[in-house]
Amino acid sequence: MKKVLIWLYDQTVTASIRNILEERYEVFSAYSKEEMVSRLQLKNPDILFFDYNFFVQDLIALIKEEPERFRDVSFVHLIDSQTLDVNRHKLSDPFDLFLVKPYRSGDLDEVFSQLEERNRDGNVGINAFLDKFAGKKDYFQSLVAFSEKMQEVTRQGKTVAGNDIPVLLEGETGTGKTKLAEAIHHSGKRGEKPFISLNCSAIPENLLESELFGYKRGAFTGAYEDKKGKISEADGGTLFLDEIGDMPLALQPKLLKVLEDRSWFPLGGSKMEESDFRLICATNQKLLDSVKEGKFREDLYYRINIFPIKIPPLRERKDDIPVLAMKFLEEFKKKYSLNIQGFSKKYLEKISSQPWRGNIRELKNDIERSVLLNTGDSLAEKKEEVSLRSEPSISVDISLSLVEATNRAIARVEEEYLSKVLEQYKGKIVKAAEHAGVDRKTFREKLKKYNLDKNSFKK
Repeated sequence: MKKVLIWLYDQTVTASIRNILEERYEVFSAYSKEEMVSRLQLKNPDILFFDYNFFVQDLIALIKEEPERFRDVSFVHLIDSQTLDVNRHKLSDPFDLFLVKPYRSGDLDEVFSQLEERNRDGNVGINAFLDKFAGKKDYFQSLVAFSEKMQEVTRQGKTVAGNDIPVLLEGETGTGKTKLAEAIHHSGKRGEKPFISLNCSAIPENLLESELFGYKRGAFTGAYEDKKGKISEADGGTLFLDEIGDMPLALQPKLLKVLEDRSWFPLGGSKMEESDFRLICATNQKLLDSVKEGKFREDLYYRINIFPIKIPPLRERKDDIPVLAMKFLEEFKKKYSLNIQGFSKKYLEKISSQPWRGNIRELKNDIERSVLLNTGDSLAEKKEEVSLRSEPSISVDISLSLVEATNRAIARVEEEYLSKVLEQYKGKIVKAAEHAGVDRKTFREKLKKYNLDKNSFKK
């Protein structure tokens, strides 16, 4: 009897499919990448039935790591209609057998009959597909790009990766500009050399020049020894200047000269230094507006804006939200040693409709908070609203100072967190403290602070 491994995030759908397939196959299931790896080690499936929206990137990563394990495996996947419309041209063997969500039992029977017919004709396995990955690692695979707009971003990134022209990444805060810059760097000819990053908005103006150009001993008070600048460290590799729009106007002509001559004097130095580097810049501003306002040099703008790539905000790439959410859920399940199987339908609907002004960063933070506050098998199964900032669970008293209001909010979350951890471990201090990542003494002090009795959580 052939073996079928079902790899879906939804337990209800998994149970439904098992009921249909168990008459003809030996069926087993997984709900995460870790479970998938475990099942593969125990059994060798003949057919893998998986959720394209959630697991295709993880699957391709596994195939690349252990191609021989998948040589004789056939694939069927579930996919939503929007993702299918975007990816239809890419669904060649072995991923061309699919069911559109929501599926019908008759459709399931039909697609498995097609699979059996193919296998009888000798069309089994993924040898041709594996040959595509025989060469260089695809660093763009780490970018979640199911939406049409993000696929275009990925295409542009791959186009420019192979040459040295300056790239300007434009997008709101939290859209993933740094990850795209890293993918471009590692995919190019400088990929084995350093990727040096400097955030122009995170360093005080009086220190940014020394960070960028370096300095010699005695150049200023506190310069006790020579220090290399970021430009020098990037020699042979890539210099990534994040939030370039926040670079002080007085420093911009110095950067322009380096870009033109590839040479400069470090602070307090008399010997010219040189560096061969590729430049990638990023900004959350409209730099052309800054040029018109006299806040950014026009000549520098055109020097760095040779190949602009605009990264869409998360609200314009809703197809990517469920995939990102599952990716973060898996990360935090592992971090906090929790067993959460997936998302409730209502929760997915809510996160897909949020504006996410902080973009991917905000989504990730909300998923982590939801994981910590969740009590059900599925994330926020009973209280979806706890993670969504449009429906805050903490009221704010604006009669207080900002510090006082913040301290009160932190205390409420901390008390709720401690209560839920104690509930999960039935009042056992050792396990609860270990889960929280603090020592037992600190944990007990926190309980005393909030007047929480461990005995009240024992069942």
